[in-house]
Amino acid sequence: GLLPAQVAYRLQDDPGALVGRGVLVAWLIIPQALFTLGSFGLVKLVLMAAQYAPDDNSLIMKIVPLVGNMTTIVQLVILLAATQILLYNAYEISTGPLWAPAVAVLALGAIYLATRFAGYYRQARRQQKELPTE
Repeated sequence: GLLPAQVAYRLQDDPGALVGRGVLVAWLIIPQALFTLGSFGLVKLVLMAAQYAPDDNSLIMKIVPLVGNMTTIVQLVILLAATQILLYNAYEISTGPLWAPAVAVLALGAIYLATRFAGYYRQARRQQKELPTE
């Protein structure tokens, strides 16, 4: 199934909101590219700051991969929207409302991030207590 020249991007009730195929593809690819470039830049910035960390076993070196991948959560939601739009327009398959899987992805991502940051916080507090006092 190829996309028609005019594709619908509002899939509830009346899919009357139409846009050109090229515009839709740009809407789907440009945010992904921007988030990817943003995550590369963020990791580069954190790695530059990590050069001044006291040792290689520092907490910042464990946080770098997590920080770089935080944009993945948003990219997954955009991927869900893109999949739904493309499936509807190419094969006329409706996958249901987008909000439910989007909320599920965001909730799971928030739980994962909160768990990881809580572990890092406990580790930082433990290391702080082990520091010699003057």
